[in-house]
Amino acid sequence: MLVVIWRDQSTGYATLSTALHTQELSLTQLEHAVWKNRIYHQLLSAYFEDHMVDHQHCTLGRWYFTGEGRRYKHTEAYRSLAAPHRRFHESGLDALRYARQGDHTGQLASLALMEEASVALAKRLDQLMEQAVYEIPMSASHPSPLADAP
Repeated sequence: MLVVIWRDQSTGYATLSTALHTQELSLTQLEHAVWKNRIYHQLLSAYFEDHMVDHQHCTLGRWYFTGEGRRYKHTEAYRSLAAPHRRFHESGLDALRYARQGDHTGQLASLALMEEASVALAKRLDQLMEQAVYEIPMSASHPSPLADAP
């Protein structure tokens, strides 16, 4: 993890870069791409894994529901993450369920929903990263990592 600390020469305050937070969000985007790839691999190989994590137990879900993500809960980008994230996981898992049942139509419909949710999720994560960098302070009780510290 990269954490950059520098001192503002005019004020003498130390400032912590948001590199840590944006890196964490970038990692969640990568993990969702890998998760989606696993869905397609299972569908193409007809070898189904016993367990695929849902939206609450993946890295982003843990970050969102119980982790550091809650510091951004007052932002629109944070609040708008939940629906596409849930839809992404649920539709991917539905595609696997339909494939096991031999329902090709249901499988394709679920994959289309997963792809749509994937695009929406990526946009929301990008918006959240932008807000984490540029909107300071984030809230009175949880200042942005870019806010000056004494």
